[in-house]
Amino acid sequence: MDGVDWSLFRVVTMNVYGPSNPDWPRRSTLIADTIRQLQPDVLALQEAPLDDRLAELLDVDQSASPIRHARPSLGARRL
Repeated sequence: MDGVDWSLFRVVTMNVYGPSNPDWPRRSTLIADTIRQLQPDVLALQEAPLDDRLAELLDVDQSASPIRHARPSLGARRL
């Protein structure tokens, strides 16, 4: 119908234990490599940075990406 093969839909959720925690430079490299290897259709990150480090982690242009951040009080919003 829409040209998408929905028989394989990859969802990944990961607690990245944010940059304020120990060893962020090493962990962020491992996280980015893992995300690239898994190639998720949907990615949910917990304890992720909400600044330019998130775009760097995901290797995306933040201004053009479909990144969303949800807070219970605000709902989903574009970063």
